Amino acid sequence: MDGTLDDLLKRLDACTTRSELQGVLAGLAAAQGFAGVLCIPARLGSAAAIADQPAALIAPSLPDALAALGDRSPEANPLLRRAAGALLAVDFAYTLNGQEAQGLAVPVHGPGGRFLLFALWRLGGAAMRRGAARPRRDFDSVARHVFLKLWNGGHGNPAPTLKPMEVACLTWAARGRTSAEIGVLLGVGERNAYYFLANGARRLGALSRCHAVALAMKRGLIDP
Repeated sequence: MDGTLDDLLKRLDACTTRSELQGVLAGLAAAQGFAGVLCIPARLGSAAAIADQPAALIAPSLPDALAALGDRSPEANPLLRRAAGALLAVDFAYTLNGQEAQGLAVPVHGPGGRFLLFALWRLGGAAMRRGAARPRRDFDSVARHVFLKLWNGGHGNPAPTLKPMEVACLTWAARGRTSAEIGVLLGVGERNAYYFLANGARRLGALSRCHAVALAMKRGLIDP
């Protein structure tokens, strides 16, 4: 039993090593009737060397026939190629070397071309456990947590330092204000307010403005 979403995210946050992360994710996959999980970080639209990217996390190992699904090259991995062009979770089914795999792939796009393919897979024909299925939004939350873990060395986010104007803009954003309204309130204009919000989100490692506000609140950096 993988518990509530909050319980699961807390267990992910508590992981300090890749092996701990693998254990939690393997448990999630098994509880949902899947054979395993794929977590493949990649840097899209960049010539960055593989060494500059986190290693893939696959639990348990893929069958030899499905090894292509663990490849971080979109040219060699049809699932990664499809997910890289998607914004929402997608169902997939592929037959590779006579072996069928199917499941759910969740793409996570981050700043600087950072990307994570998070996929739960099972062999073709394997039945889902009845009553175990989670809403897709749960897997989106899990995928985003894993993204931050892998792209920050497996130890979560480093403690960020925000500049005063970034703190001010994020505080007003937490109160529901738009960039235009924040620009007027702080006397910096809409364009500069947008810049401070984007820069603050980048420092936090956030994937969106809402995510940046949530992270800043969680870490006590703003007091809305």
